[in-house]
Amino acid sequence: MQIVSYNKFELQGLIESDFFEKLNKIPISKHRALSHINNPYCADDDILLWAVYENETLMGYSSVLPDMIVRNNCEEKIYWSSSTWREESAQKNTLAATLLLKVLTQYKNRLFMTDFIPEAEKSYQKLRIFKPIQTELGCLFYRNLSFSQAVRKCFPKLKPIVPLYSLFEKCFNFTLFLGRKLTTKKIKSDLSIVENNIFDAEFDDFVKNYCNENNLVVRDAEFFKWIIDYPWVLQRKPDNESKRYHFSSVSEQFEYHPVKIYDKQKLVGFMFLKIRDKRLTVSFSYLNDICVKDAANYILQLATAKDLDSITTFDKKLIRRLTKKRTKYIFAKKMEKKYFFPRDFDITSSVFQEGDGDMVFT
Repeated sequence: MQIVSYNKFELQGLIESDFFEKLNKIPISKHRALSHINNPYCADDDILLWAVYENETLMGYSSVLPDMIVRNNCEEKIYWSSSTWREESAQKNTLAATLLLKVLTQYKNRLFMTDFIPEAEKSYQKLRIFKPIQTELGCLFYRNLSFSQAVRKCFPKLKPIVPLYSLFEKCFNFTLFLGRKLTTKKIKSDLSIVENNIFDAEFDDFVKNYCNENNLVVRDAEFFKWIIDYPWVLQRKPDNESKRYHFSSVSEQFEYHPVKIYDKQKLVGFMFLKIRDKRLTVSFSYLNDICVKDAANYILQLATAKDLDSITTFDKKLIRRLTKKRTKYIFAKKMEKKYFFPRDFDITSSVFQEGDGDMVFT
């Protein structure tokens, strides 16, 4: 086996090569690679991807996402563990451990982890290079029934009744949709809410001040422009490339909604919303108390307009406000977002938001 590492220049060469086109499976999609290449926090010598080949056949790969933590006007470079995959036939050998060792050797004291599979949690703890796991709590609000796929996957014996259950779901959800359309009223407010991709000096000042006041990692205009301009998931049907990639690179529905809230001419709130396949996620939120109510109402109106199945947020202000809207959802479920941080890194999970790491991209 041969392990090949790629910085952003080598990654550019990979996706433009004949070798990439001939691979039966690929270690990264072209548009995801372009996002890495244009990452404002990526240095020229940062290793972004490790791929394992055997006779020109892809056996596994692991990648990281460079990031910059800005707190109290101090910058610190970190790396989020991102995609990791290995061929089924290689699961019983040491390939996964070898890839992890490569990543740790490169970024041991700067490697951050979140959104990992439960099976990996104990393995990471045993390494003893991370602090005890930290957890942030959020909430998932179900607006529609959308469990037919889960029933098919988790309960194979019930497969014969899935079509009947799916029909029931569609009828039930359509009834909810009509009821919400008929009862939803436009809420009057002294605040104005606009959606746009303009991230200017006013935006930068607002977000910076909000983050410093609330002890959050500071984000800026360049960060959000990068996310919008270089997505990891494209809204389109599967193609030859997406079928060769283990992780998602296309989706039937994938949208970003940058939402600004103004009190007269003053910016008092900003939300970065992601919608994927009828599921809305509040990836980033910077909301002064004056606009939380309007922000929650806007989310609910958007969910009704697009007939979305669920809303996920880790913003405590939004959770309290949405929880009060009991007629707007079927039931709510607590969510956990877990983190592993290097032992010598002075940081807590409370400084991050749902979209940090690579979550906003997927």
